[in-house]
Amino acid sequence: MSITQRPSPPLVTSSPAQSRSGLSTVEAAQRRARDGANVIEAHQSRPLATAIRAAVGEPMLLVLMAAVAIYALLGAAGDAAVLAVSVVLVVALTVYQSWRAERAVSALQELAAFEAVVRRDGRVMKIPARDVVVGDLVEVAEGTRIAADGTLLHAVDLQVDESLLTGESAPVSKTAGAPDAAVFSGTFAVRGQGTFEVTAIGSATRLGQIGRLLAKQEREPSPMERTIRRLVRRFAVLGLLLSAVLVAVQMAHGVGLLRALLAGLTLAIATIPEEFPVVLSVFLALGGWRMARQNAIVRRPSAIEAIGSTTVLCTDKTGTLTVGHMALHSVWLDDREHVLQPGVEPPPSARAIVETAALATATPTHDPMDRALLDRVSAQPAIVLRHYPFNAAIRLAASVTAQGSVACKGSPEAVLSLCDRDDALTSSVSQAMERLGAHGLRMLGVAEGYVAPGALPDSPASMSLHWLGLVAFEDPLRAEVPDAVQAAQAAGVRILLVTGDSIATACAIAQQAGIKPCDNALSGAAMRTLSDDDLLERLRLTSVIARVQPEDKLRLVRVLARSGEVVTMTGDGVNDAPALKAAHSGVSMGKRGTDVAREAASIVLADDNFATIVGAIAAGRRIQRNLRGAIRYIIAVHVPIVGVALLPVIAGGPMLLTPVHVLMLEMLIDPVSSLMFEQLPADAAIPRRAGAAAESPMMSLPSLVHAVLLGTGSLVGAALVYRWVHHLGSGVATTLAFFAIVAGNLSILAWSGPWLRTKQARKVFVLVTASVFAVLALLVGYLPLAHVLGFATVPIGWALLSALAAVAAVGAAGIATMAFRSALRRASVWRARASLS
Repeated sequence: MSITQRPSPPLVTSSPAQSRSGLSTVEAAQRRARDGANVIEAHQSRPLATAIRAAVGEPMLLVLMAAVAIYALLGAAGDAAVLAVSVVLVVALTVYQSWRAERAVSALQELAAFEAVVRRDGRVMKIPARDVVVGDLVEVAEGTRIAADGTLLHAVDLQVDESLLTGESAPVSKTAGAPDAAVFSGTFAVRGQGTFEVTAIGSATRLGQIGRLLAKQEREPSPMERTIRRLVRRFAVLGLLLSAVLVAVQMAHGVGLLRALLAGLTLAIATIPEEFPVVLSVFLALGGWRMARQNAIVRRPSAIEAIGSTTVLCTDKTGTLTVGHMALHSVWLDDREHVLQPGVEPPPSARAIVETAALATATPTHDPMDRALLDRVSAQPAIVLRHYPFNAAIRLAASVTAQGSVACKGSPEAVLSLCDRDDALTSSVSQAMERLGAHGLRMLGVAEGYVAPGALPDSPASMSLHWLGLVAFEDPLRAEVPDAVQAAQAAGVRILLVTGDSIATACAIAQQAGIKPCDNALSGAAMRTLSDDDLLERLRLTSVIARVQPEDKLRLVRVLARSGEVVTMTGDGVNDAPALKAAHSGVSMGKRGTDVAREAASIVLADDNFATIVGAIAAGRRIQRNLRGAIRYIIAVHVPIVGVALLPVIAGGPMLLTPVHVLMLEMLIDPVSSLMFEQLPADAAIPRRAGAAAESPMMSLPSLVHAVLLGTGSLVGAALVYRWVHHLGSGVATTLAFFAIVAGNLSILAWSGPWLRTKQARKVFVLVTASVFAVLALLVGYLPLAHVLGFATVPIGWALLSALAAVAAVGAAGIATMAFRSALRRASVWRARASLS
């Protein structure tokens, strides 16, 4: 919002600093040309050519492009065109996803899109904030955004909300000439007025430094991504080695170079499981859609899997665990605390103190504690004759009514100094402040008095008052947080509270939320004195880290990640952005979160509900479980594809499968494995297996043996079909072998999941089976496609017999795998009994 949209009181002009004329227009233009605009430098995106080069560097794409070239040299234009189109589509999708990942810093520039009030040539004028230069005199008033970093030259009761940078919800008082005289770009003045001289603009500001941290921070790949890449690389090496051997054998038997290379590339394409990253992408995309229906907007799909692997959840306090604004918590009077419940009428004496404090509050106001007071009273209880605004020198504010009644509030020590008091009262107030402060509450002292309406003093400091009590404020804990914390901890996820607020406030919130252990809290200053190893050791003793800077949060994420933890970071402020991006999974609040935090995060909570994170963890773990099932299925179905691509050639026969055939088979595999396995339901509760996906292999040895046996069964079925019809020509043999492989793969699917256990699962399986065979009928029956694929028209009875042969062979393999698993269980029981005896 621009300054012209915010009403602000006139600035006083009595101080020497206010009489300065500011820069001249010429000097400002020279500095603008020298230093540039007051904007955060845009993140340097990867050039399009670089993104394309990275995409085509994948092993499978390199093999496919080589196959396109060989087909072109052989004159097979149709085959070359089919493969070329598939290559272009994959590259385009990869580049698009890369482009979406380049947007994290752009929201920082939006914070500069407003106007600033400056002095130039002796005149006060409004200019775009981007045109502010170093040396400008900038005037701020209540409700305005600060345009640059600077040093205060003059201030009257100025308080600034710096929560976007520090995470601390309470405003900070600013005094010219004091150590706290610095103001920072992007923060807001919530009270008073002042003038500051600009010392830094754009990327040189504190906000700009956060932007540079964000721009430099590279996203960590999730555990499953790393595992998938590792598997694909290993299979790629295996496939290329086998292909090289096959090419050598073919050429030794007198086969031409191009034909031998084509056979080798077919084997490589059949061996490399390029479905792995495709299926992972589909799982995460569908998971993101499901999570969006639960108010969790997924900006980077891989974060769904990453959050399921979470071992440490680093959460901010303000706006994440808490509601993000101050509320009246309690009233302390007569050595007793009266906690104020929403919708519950407080005792008359407590209500009187709240009304007195509200009477001492000027309206309208941007101060969060003043607003909390006014929210508790229905209307201004009396006509105010004169209001004394908060003064940093005496640390209190007061109002006088037309009848001469005085209402005063402010720092408890300052208000108490104006009251008649004895040692007992002083001791009682001190003990109350200590007790309330230990619970992270902020306090104001409240007093009343009387002055003659015709003889009002210049300052409330000369008044004689009567002490009433304390009003205490809190940034309340969100109602859903304790249950969400308990569920996460029960699932094996450790929660760290990382905040810019005070240690007392952080510990109080941790206790309310149930975050354990919350003793021995660590400060950001102490954290900066520790080595990485010492920091990890200290974190064993506490789950609370307070008074942290953005660099501390970023370091914490990196240290935890290097120690093997899978880190999820939550937050909503600008100060959270670098750590949000650095974490395996960054979660931002959607309603209260800043644009910067939302852009840096990978998941945004549309309802700002901390409990939604628990659902995200459950979704991530469900995806991990189902993805493992899909990976086992993919490995199983690649066995017959590799076998049919390799065995006829070794036996001296023609190639049954070409790269186009393999591509068609994998196009059928991808949607089947993605849709069937992805729709498996979630567990009733979050399983206690945090980090399992990060450390365990993609599958156990028994699961691998199970997959290979089922795949071998499908290969045997296809081999029997080939043996039966090979004398009828390569077209018939290829067609029926293709049918057998597809039928065998569907049979493998039936043995790989609970598809036949429920009525709904059976319906889905029948629908998938019917759809696959409909596609097969199109490939064989539509002559242009059949010609490209080298298919021949075959009797339907032959096709059914081929399918039945493959189903029977896979069934036999399935029975063998059941016997294998039963033997493993018996061996496990025997070992357990032997260890007990």
